[in-house]
Amino acid sequence: MMREWRIASLKNLDRKEEYNGYEKWKEIAFDFIRLTKMYPQQFRIVKYEELNRETNAVMRSLFDFSGIEWNKQTEDFVQASKSSNDNDPYGVFKKDKDNNEWKNKLPEVIKQAILNDPDFTRLNKYYKWE
Repeated sequence: MMREWRIASLKNLDRKEEYNGYEKWKEIAFDFIRLTKMYPQQFRIVKYEELNRETNAVMRSLFDFSGIEWNKQTEDFVQASKSSNDNDPYGVFKKDKDNNEWKNKLPEVIKQAILNDPDFTRLNKYYKWE
């Protein structure tokens, strides 16, 4: 289990295009920072906490950033996504989602390994997670 959470070799099947596991998550998180700095007109990082807390405002800003028109159908969908919960980890219907839910789900040894990781510290300086 300890190796799998870190590199997810069983899930990635040693394919470089797969991004499962903590090490791949860090790799892509650093890539997002780099791409946002290199192409600020094309990339924008959105913190899940902000999207969860201020869904309409964040979604509207993303639509503006992308040059996509915000309309009634979009607003209705965003409202619906915040008014029910489908319990699907990949779903978009997340009523009253707790931003810190992950902290209670990870084993303590994994939490401590992440919190003590110098890369996580560097990433947290940029992302400023709560």
